[in-house]
Amino acid sequence: MTAPLTHLQSMVLFALIISLAFGTLGRRRPKERLKYAAWSFFLFLLIGIAIGWVMYPFSVDRRIHRLKGKRESQRPPFAVLRLSKENQQISAAILQR
Repeated sequence: MTAPLTHLQSMVLFALIISLAFGTLGRRRPKERLKYAAWSFFLFLLIGIAIGWVMYPFSVDRRIHRLKGKRESQRPPFAVLRLSKENQQISAAILQR
């Protein structure tokens, strides 16, 4: 049984598959195809990460820490979080508002 993909892995896989399709369908010469595929792959990743950073201030996790009185700097960035029972109850209360 394999582990499920993380969001980052899914984004990289999606960007790779779509950029290869764009490169194959978008250009005629092999060198142009490779350049176009690499450029579109880079842009997919760049835009995906930028959208993630724009959405970060609105995340539920930040609101949970704010309600509990914790500073956000106490938690390392890009940490994999497993919500405790207390955090799950707080996030459920936030989502019900």
